[in-house]
Amino acid sequence: MWRKRKACGTPVFPNTLMLVLPFDSLEPMKAHPPIWTAVYTRARSERVVASQLRSSGFESYVPVRREVRRWSDRKKLVETPLLPSYVLVRLDPHQSHRLYQAHGVVRIVTFCGRLAVVQPSEIDLLKRLEQVNQAVRVSTGLFRFNESVQITSGAFEGLRGKVVRSNGTCRVALQIEQLGCAVMIEVPCSSVRPLTEDVTKAA
Repeated sequence: MWRKRKACGTPVFPNTLMLVLPFDSLEPMKAHPPIWTAVYTRARSERVVASQLRSSGFESYVPVRREVRRWSDRKKLVETPLLPSYVLVRLDPHQSHRLYQAHGVVRIVTFCGRLAVVQPSEIDLLKRLEQVNQAVRVSTGLFRFNESVQITSGAFEGLRGKVVRSNGTCRVALQIEQLGCAVMIEVPCSSVRPLTEDVTKAA
């Protein structure tokens, strides 16, 4: 007696709902416009992390400042990170999980529970600060900012910030908001003007 063979086809499992979709309905994940963000690294690991990220296909940036280090027998011009323990990275936000593949990354910087975004204008500011031969200090502390001002002359002409202290020389804080830090520069008080003047003129 010949037994009827079961037809070949898709196996059916009991109590299982199977959904069949046409291939053209499976769209790949859409790429998002790249943004600048940051990772926090182990101490003195900024350059190593940046190098690893570049090897993985990311654009990375470690802003530096130049300062003279003095020893008992010599002095030397050295480069140190302007933002210690930070590496700036440009990427598609969906690829942020890959940043942990770099040895030395402690965490990805977030702001209000989301990936921190460093604005292109803030990247330009950091690159500009690298080019000037002037003392620059970075602080992650909280300040009681006073008047908003614009620098009107000198190497930082056109930049806007808030005065932290003034005593002949104004210390102006240029905030990088979502990294929670500010770049502190000192300029003559005669080289700044209050932004309230703009508001008054507009009114």
